[in-house]
Amino acid sequence: MTKINKTSRGVAAGAVLASLVALAACSSSGSSSSGSVSSSSSGSSAAGITIMSLATTSSSSGANSPESDVAIRAAVQAANNAGGINGVKVKVVSCNDQSDPNQAAACARQAVADKVAAVVVGYTAEDEDALPIVAAAKIPYIEAESTGTASATNPDAFIVSSGGVGTSMMHGLATEELGCKTHAVLVNNVPAGIQLGNAVAAEIQAAGGTAVQLQVTPTEADFAPVVATAYSKGAQCFDLVLTLSQSEALVEAVRSSAHPTAMVGAVTAGFPPASLKALGSKADGLILTQQYSSPQPSQVVADMKAVDPSAPVTTFAIDGWTGAEVFLKAAERVKGTVDAASVLNSLNTGGPISGISTIPTFNPSQPNPVSAFARDVATEGYAFKVVNGELTPLTTLGLLNIQPGYNKIGA
Repeated sequence: MTKINKTSRGVAAGAVLASLVALAACSSSGSSSSGSVSSSSSGSSAAGITIMSLATTSSSSGANSPESDVAIRAAVQAANNAGGINGVKVKVVSCNDQSDPNQAAACARQAVADKVAAVVVGYTAEDEDALPIVAAAKIPYIEAESTGTASATNPDAFIVSSGGVGTSMMHGLATEELGCKTHAVLVNNVPAGIQLGNAVAAEIQAAGGTAVQLQVTPTEADFAPVVATAYSKGAQCFDLVLTLSQSEALVEAVRSSAHPTAMVGAVTAGFPPASLKALGSKADGLILTQQYSSPQPSQVVADMKAVDPSAPVTTFAIDGWTGAEVFLKAAERVKGTVDAASVLNSLNTGGPISGISTIPTFNPSQPNPVSAFARDVATEGYAFKVVNGELTPLTTLGLLNIQPGYNKIGA
């Protein structure tokens, strides 16, 4: 499977990417759509260990992913079934932030009041409101990807995935390594979208390619003229930071263009199974990148099935499961009482964490060397090619290292 070294994140780009693909995340055992806190004891006792699952499980925005909370609870239930943390069961308290800053802050205050050992985030766009409260109480804040400036630098935040910027940079590098030398980088013309496009362009340029950034409005639907403009500027391939519907429309336009086999790169979240199905054979050849080794990791699938067989195993579900596993592994290293202080110390000083099936070794004790992205320490990801509508690992590229592009951003 193609591993891609990644050490980069653009400020607020995770939030942009999440909104662009019209997703969000998180729910909880018995979670309430009103934003109330609910819990799943999973056999915990009054003297047990408590964590909070923070997520957008339901909201009026429609950007919800309750399955990510299911995944957090599933990882914990599996651990409890295996004996818990050194014999102590873990309780999950879930809070739906409703994609609302005030509710996110309320969830954070509840985490502090409950004296949780960690806050594990499936996905939220409200880092800027939740994290400062959690961090002030010195509670570890473990999330899959940063969605703002707060978690990128906060010493109590632990980002376990390469996130929106990293995976986008990966497909820029992958298409470059596959032979594209002049890339059309398509972005929405909003500040954070442009910033994410700049990150992709930086990686392409660091790898020796040329990036032509083309901006479109978030409501643009006709991509035939955009594709024609890209070709007129010498583009040989396309790297996308667009909405779900726009990504599909771009592929349709490329496949109907003068160069129908031009490569198109994107993150896997940008082309979920429904999009691949809708595109049919036109999806074949897409180059998609992500942090995780498989689109459907077997252990995540099994754990989630035991909790809620109907919950889909999405990227955000894998995010939540992976974050919970990071907590569990860090807690296992604690000698004595497992609480926020001891888990924080384990994460900051305990060295690499291994044995998590979705990701390579994760080392939260070694900050990213670029200070603006200090908490982004995930360094590897994977590339896939769509063949007959399925994601097929790209084994021909070998290990790809995007550190030069990252350094270019951080310079």
